[in-house]
Amino acid sequence: MGEPNWNQIIARALKREAAPKPQTDGWQKVSVVASVFSTVVLAAMGLMLQRWNANTTAALSQAQLEATRAKNSDDARVQEGQLVSSLLKQLFELNGKHRAAILVVLETHLPKERYIALCGALAKEDSEEPVRLAAIRQLGSTGNLKGSSVLSSIVNDPSRPPNERLLAEKNRTTIENNRRQIFESIKAVKSEGSQIKIGVHLVGDCKEEGTTSRCLEGQGGILEIDNLSSRILFFQVLDLGTSGSISSLLRPDAPVGPGQKIRTRRYVFGGPYGTEILKVFASEDRIDMSIYENAAVSRSGGTEAIVRDALVDHGPFVAALIQDTIPTKSSIGVLASDRWAVVDYSVNVQPK
Repeated sequence: MGEPNWNQIIARALKREAAPKPQTDGWQKVSVVASVFSTVVLAAMGLMLQRWNANTTAALSQAQLEATRAKNSDDARVQEGQLVSSLLKQLFELNGKHRAAILVVLETHLPKERYIALCGALAKEDSEEPVRLAAIRQLGSTGNLKGSSVLSSIVNDPSRPPNERLLAEKNRTTIENNRRQIFESIKAVKSEGSQIKIGVHLVGDCKEEGTTSRCLEGQGGILEIDNLSSRILFFQVLDLGTSGSISSLLRPDAPVGPGQKIRTRRYVFGGPYGTEILKVFASEDRIDMSIYENAAVSRSGGTEAIVRDALVDHGPFVAALIQDTIPTKSSIGVLASDRWAVVDYSVNVQPK
């Protein structure tokens, strides 16, 4: 075998190196890019479909859960109605102590106003003494001034048996004492350190000086409240009357924006004479102090039971308010939170 011809080998190698390389045209490049892009898109779509399926499944599960809850709630209401119907039937078919026991049970199943009306009718008109006595006790336990009015009529009726009049007087006194405690507790509530600013004016016949007005009997006006804060607020106004009554002049039906104002209905002042306090509550949360209208004593534990009801039914504002205003505490109620404020507007009611 002869020696390789290195000159020829090197020449062929140089020739191959110099030969033009095949060019990749644009369509081939597009095809490659499209292939890669399609792969990415398909992967992304797959991921989106998985998430959509998961969200859809979750939404369907939530809808099914809510539907089940609604059905259970409807079933519970039906059962509650059947129970009340059965109890009412027994209340008028049985006798004596059985009826008295049923009356006590009904308190947790009837709306308060209906229950007070039922107890009032039985206390005044029922033919059986055990039922009348039970109704008198229940009127005292409801903690409502309408119940107190019925009790007063029994106390002042000389034709009623002495034991019934004595029991009615005892329950009426309990209602009045607890009502005064609640009145004084709400009156003592103040706010300190709050950045919420509001303006309060009584627009009408009375002579106004700052947050105080002097009104003659028969004069009145509209309480105008300005939101001077940079926050959306809810307002409620409680009127602490000179007779010790508690009534609402304004309910938190709608939020009031910064720089806006809200007005109460026109209010006319009358006797008994003295200082009437319009308690203006402002809060970033919807507040409802209506639980204190005509409130007095609760069956399950006096004023503190009313407080517990307020905590459950009326949100964090009342919860914080009441923590320092339960009458059994010695400290004055103070709202230190920056989410609400309380302003007292005093009206000195004088004879003409």
